[in-house]
Amino acid sequence: MNKRLTVLLAALIFLLTVIILMPMGNAVSATQTDSFTDVPADAFYYDAVNWAVEQNITQGMGSGQFQPNATCNRAQVVTFLWRLAGKPAAAGENIFADVETGSWYAEAVLWAVEQNITDGMGAGQFQPDGTCNRAQIVTFLWRYAGKPAANAENPFADVEEGSWYADAVAWAVENGITTGLSQTSFGPNEPCNRAQVVTFLYRYAAETPEPPVTEPPETEPTEPDWGIGGEDF
Repeated sequence: MNKRLTVLLAALIFLLTVIILMPMGNAVSATQTDSFTDVPADAFYYDAVNWAVEQNITQGMGSGQFQPNATCNRAQVVTFLWRLAGKPAAAGENIFADVETGSWYAEAVLWAVEQNITDGMGAGQFQPDGTCNRAQIVTFLWRYAGKPAANAENPFADVEEGSWYADAVAWAVENGITTGLSQTSFGPNEPCNRAQVVTFLYRYAAETPEPPVTEPPETEPTEPDWGIGGEDF
């Protein structure tokens, strides 16, 4: 009788342990996946956004919003890349009249210049509030990767051979970072929204060693919703 009672008690303890531990294991996932009310579970960028939060690349735009369709500006894109790199210190001087020292993106811009990811828009301007289009984001990412050569052929009618972004687009296609807006269109001049930017970064990171996790950033300043609809197919 005592032996039977001991077995039943042990089984009960085991079941209680499983019940207690299961919610704990899912709590992390729930916190990540429920971070934003505007990121549905069936969205093409769902995993990318959760990954970006885990890596402290973004914490959203505040009030439980990620704003996936809001267009990314140049300051936000280089800041995302800088955080992906682990927020390395920049030693160079600020060469841009429109990048205020101490601003939330200043160090990211200095780092991007040091790494030859960008040299601005000319005339001593970086244009931090300028819209980042699809050609620019894949070029930034290609330069961040070290300008690797690509063997893929250009499948897009709107990517002119020899253009400043052609090699970057070919590399991005070859590495599964993008397949364009259609089979024949990349949309280089289309504004790149926040969902697309973090998806590009997520796909790139999937092919490279995991970057170091840094402390959570402050939420990015709110930008007007100039986003374009549609998935990056």
